[in-house]
Amino acid sequence: MKFTQRLGDGARAVNRATRSLGRDLVGGPEAVYARVLDGEHLWVAVDAATGRPALRDPASGEIVEATALPGEDPAYASARWRLDDVLPPAEDAELQLVALTGDGAKPTRLRPAPPHPEGNLRVPPTPDGRWRFLVEPDARGLLRVRRSSAAHVARLTHISVDGDAVRVVVSPPVAGLEPRLHFVAKDDLVAHSVPAETAGGEIVAHVRVTDLPATAGGYRVAVGPLTEPVTVVRLRNDIHITEPANVLLPHLLDPETEAIAGRFLYTTQGVLRLMRKDAETVS
Repeated sequence: MKFTQRLGDGARAVNRATRSLGRDLVGGPEAVYARVLDGEHLWVAVDAATGRPALRDPASGEIVEATALPGEDPAYASARWRLDDVLPPAEDAELQLVALTGDGAKPTRLRPAPPHPEGNLRVPPTPDGRWRFLVEPDARGLLRVRRSSAAHVARLTHISVDGDAVRVVVSPPVAGLEPRLHFVAKDDLVAHSVPAETAGGEIVAHVRVTDLPATAGGYRVAVGPLTEPVTVVRLRNDIHITEPANVLLPHLLDPETEAIAGRFLYTTQGVLRLMRKDAETVS
């Protein structure tokens, strides 16, 4: 299955889950806010009358509290956790979101509030690119935060015009990845490859007009071995890009005709692509 199709399928599944929130849920207090915004920290807020937010290990029942966050509105109680400090480093490790009342009562599981209007924010991976933390309802419709392996991708750290070339600098997911940059066609076959070099643990390629695929069309940018190219994505892939043309990335001009020969852009999922152009005169 194509990489971009897997990303799209995942996004559609998240959207379906989001639209289902607030319907047919088990009774309980709402988390008025529960989200991971930066890939590292979980923010939770509840109505102050409900108690204060906490996390609970579903197996042991151990409670993980956090220092309360000061807020402008006393009607809410808020807390924040650095999830790498509280979630075991294992696939599908999870903690339940609960409310504590402070009177010795049993912690109460939190349920999602009605969904907010869909925005363009997405949960980025952890800074090391290994994990993604997901806040989602379980089978009973009650909130949990779960650790999941992030997609095996390379991250774009720099792209700029460098003379007659575009300089592309990529952080690979593992050390020692073969230093080559590829343009992958829609059939997942490599249409053309560009030699690169390794500098400071990153893969650096200079792409010139003569390095572009011969056939016009869209190509996914990847690095590594020819047999298993690794897709390149935005460094902090934390938004859905609704209009790729609005993100200005470098393009290459044919030096003789001043026509746009190739343009780099992001997909809505943050994947780096090259659009190989037919002859297009620059006005």
